Amino acid sequence: MNRCLIFLFGVLGLIAPLAAQSKKGFVAPEGNPSPYLDPPAAAGFCDYVSGVAASQAAPLFGPVLFGSSGNTTAELLPSSISPFTSVANRTRFLSGGVWSVGNFERGLALKRVARAECQQYQVTAGLEAFLQDNSEALTSDALEARAQVLREALLHAKDILSRSAKLVAAHVSTTQEYHAMQIRSDELLQILEQTDSDMGRAAKSKSLEKLSLPELLKKQQDLLVRQEIEESKSREAGAWDISLHAGYQRILQAPQVNPYFGNVTLTFNVGRLWQGSAEKRARTGFQRWIQEDPTGPSVRTFILLEHLRAVQTAEAERLRQTDVLLDDLQQRLESVGGVGDERAQAYQDYVWFDYIKIKAEHAYLVAHLKDLSAVAGRTEP
Repeated sequence: MNRCLIFLFGVLGLIAPLAAQSKKGFVAPEGNPSPYLDPPAAAGFCDYVSGVAASQAAPLFGPVLFGSSGNTTAELLPSSISPFTSVANRTRFLSGGVWSVGNFERGLALKRVARAECQQYQVTAGLEAFLQDNSEALTSDALEARAQVLREALLHAKDILSRSAKLVAAHVSTTQEYHAMQIRSDELLQILEQTDSDMGRAAKSKSLEKLSLPELLKKQQDLLVRQEIEESKSREAGAWDISLHAGYQRILQAPQVNPYFGNVTLTFNVGRLWQGSAEKRARTGFQRWIQEDPTGPSVRTFILLEHLRAVQTAEAERLRQTDVLLDDLQQRLESVGGVGDERAQAYQDYVWFDYIKIKAEHAYLVAHLKDLSAVAGRTEP
């Protein structure tokens, strides 16, 4: 039996510390370009917490080795010693090890907490990045859709201005009418410049793919609760222990039948009986705290989600209005398209500028509502 314990300790001494070497707790999702679902900081943070957990767990996984040397008293000599043998102090060598099941469980608990922290941070960091990038509810695809319409329109606007200048020279049109055309062309250019400027503050629409803010918010809440549960288990893991003691003892100049020894010790801290109610109170308070903390990402994300849905509702109504306006302006353009009169052409050019402004806005709204529906998780107001 004692020899088996010694062999067991040798195996544990070699294998157990290897268990403390945690694998990376964070693995970036393949094929997902979104910085909100794959925040760059998550990999570094997860390496940090998993490394700290592995360092703290390594001494808990391995056995504690000990050794000592000194004089032993007569009371500690073997009982088989001859009564004629002198009971003077003898030199004793003692070595062995202690391996604790309770420590092993605490080491596993530390690593589980690290994994929970890693997963929770991944989501929280994504939410924080989303809050910073989307406070103005601008998206790149929507702005690009508007800009594309305006760029193509400005090329045609140059032709209109050139034709209008010829009409002024031929005394068919007035200078005021030409200046009105210039103002309308400049207005389109200003809208395009503002759109290009907004592009730098807009969230990339590609990064919003597969991103549902309600689902991400719920996932963050679930992972925070899971992290607290794992931390609770880690705190409770130290209340009990099963330890294995094994070793070798040699007393010089004294006969010994078996120099090996071993035993198993079971301990339980009675304080564990009061931990349950305390942990329940802590868990309840933690859940209430993360839901109500005004500085936390959960509350701020919920506020932004409500804002995005309000924008979604307003723009859905605006899209219905632009549909009506586009139809009306399209009919006006078609009504004078085949007249051939120079005055009719001037009127058509004048209406065309209004048509382009509404068309650019319509393109923006269609693309923006598509992005908002993916993020806000709702397609209808």
